[in-house]
Amino acid sequence: MGTLKPPEGPVVQHMLIAGSSSAAGLEGGESVLPKPFLEAVEQDAQKQQTAVQKYTKEIGNKTLFYVISKERLEDKPGYMVSYAWGNYRNDLVMTMFVRLMLLMVGLIVFSWSPCVWFARYLSRPLVQMERHVGRMAERDWHDPLETGRRDEIGRLGWAIEAMRRRLVKQDRTQQFFLQSWSHELKTPVMVIRSYAQSILDGVFPQGTLQESVGVIMKEAGRLEKRIRDLLYLNKMNYLSSREKAFGPFALKPLIEETVERLRVRRTDTAWELEVPDTVMYGEKEQWGVALENLLDNQLRYAKSRIRIVLTPGKGSGGTGEEGAGPLRSPRSGRNAPPAPSLWIWNDGPPLAEGPKPARFEPFASGADGEFGLGLAIVKQIAEYHGMAVRAANEAGGVAFHLEPKTGQGAAGEEKTA
Repeated sequence: MGTLKPPEGPVVQHMLIAGSSSAAGLEGGESVLPKPFLEAVEQDAQKQQTAVQKYTKEIGNKTLFYVISKERLEDKPGYMVSYAWGNYRNDLVMTMFVRLMLLMVGLIVFSWSPCVWFARYLSRPLVQMERHVGRMAERDWHDPLETGRRDEIGRLGWAIEAMRRRLVKQDRTQQFFLQSWSHELKTPVMVIRSYAQSILDGVFPQGTLQESVGVIMKEAGRLEKRIRDLLYLNKMNYLSSREKAFGPFALKPLIEETVERLRVRRTDTAWELEVPDTVMYGEKEQWGVALENLLDNQLRYAKSRIRIVLTPGKGSGGTGEEGAGPLRSPRSGRNAPPAPSLWIWNDGPPLAEGPKPARFEPFASGADGEFGLGLAIVKQIAEYHGMAVRAANEAGGVAFHLEPKTGQGAAGEEKTA
């Protein structure tokens, strides 16, 4: 038969077995297989029960894989044997591995430029925003941030731009606040100092010592009120960022008490109260300050009448006791009934038409040209309790509304205390 010569290259060879004879038909030539191998193959074919079956033979230090398939050859039973050496599998794996590596290298080379461009496309606005935020940290926030993007990075840029605008607005407000506060401190201090120096020199600017000292006391009281209001406003700014446990209290006695304290200041003013028994959830001390500032504002501008109407919130009402236990802030939306609404009206001059000034901002000037912090404190207390305050010309006068927020915030005109 001859010596077995493995075919060169990773190929699969075939041979036919018809009856007891065998012949090898090879792709690219013929090869002679040893007789023991052919006999073993013929025995396997004769014993094979299935149509197709796989086999493995060890020949020397090599492995031969073959498959026997039953076939019909010239209407006689026969067998098709397909065989290959073990190095065929190894060569096939190596060839596939090399081609895969070449494919990966090609993909990396061809995708390098698009990846670099895409990375720069994503990182360029982020670097821009990083530099902009760094400048804002140094209080250089006057240049707008424009990314020109509409994706998630663009929305982040819009959020940073909104923050920048709020910082600019806050900076301007702070500068105005400091200038106004300096003016409010300087004026009474100068009056007190000049009057005190005149009294030391034996001169009484108001004619008598008692009247001159009265002016000093009046300016000292004014200075004390400004400082007290400023400290309270800072306190409310601090508390507004923190959750506070509230408690129920009766609002009607608090309104009546505040009215009685202010009634003696102008005995010619008529007070009309429609205040039913109502429970309010919040801090009683803060509401006392808010009511005093609101009613003081009404008393300043009213001609002869002030009217107060309290409307209980839906689902609330009835007298409440302060010992009922603390509840969460209405801002959290939990464990708190609807807040009541308060309507305060006076028959004073109407609010000015045209551009609406920020009358609830600190040191906004009123119609009489005076500065104040009263309504700024009212606004802070209202927002702390989840409410809004506004004012408008109504019924031949000016009405203040203190009511629960409806999602649009406080709007409208306000007088300045």
